[in-house]
Amino acid sequence: MTSRYASFLLVLLLLGCSTMESTPIQGGSQQLTQSGPYAVVVNAGLLSPVVYEFAVREIGKALAITEGTDAKGRVEVTFASTGDSALMGAATSTSVTNFNATGWYSRNAAYTRGSAVTTSSAVGSAWSLTWQNSTALVVIRDAGGKRLWTADYAYKGGWELSGFYINTPEEAARYSLQKVNAQLLKDMARP
Repeated sequence: MTSRYASFLLVLLLLGCSTMESTPIQGGSQQLTQSGPYAVVVNAGLLSPVVYEFAVREIGKALAITEGTDAKGRVEVTFASTGDSALMGAATSTSVTNFNATGWYSRNAAYTRGSAVTTSSAVGSAWSLTWQNSTALVVIRDAGGKRLWTADYAYKGGWELSGFYINTPEEAARYSLQKVNAQLLKDMARP
């Protein structure tokens, strides 16, 4: 009975962990570097300006990024995050932020429009632990729009040690883009 319980907990933990998926680089890493410099565009609702800055900094460690009109390719970043928490001595608490925004944001053209609405519910408690659950999708395209590389990072802050200190969507965006860039560098190093 004890081994079944331990196996169940192990499976539950593995299912709850953050995941990273990426596609092989189309045409190899040389094609990826030659298709730059890249313009970064972001769709993250009202978070778009800060996610843009994180993306430029992180992806710029692997690829040439430009904020001018000389871009040959495009890095598309889509990011969304919801807050969650667990209360000691209470059932649950949730906080969901709904970003009603459309369009892409870039340094040269801010297309993001809309509003953010946060809804929270909680049962009384003296102490709670909060975390973020986030999704970061990154697509790198050449000048013709051909998809060269894609990554999907699903961050489950409630199941990660980082969930103790990543409590805001901005922190989750920074962390997620660091993970995506680490995967990009790993994929670029493959022969």
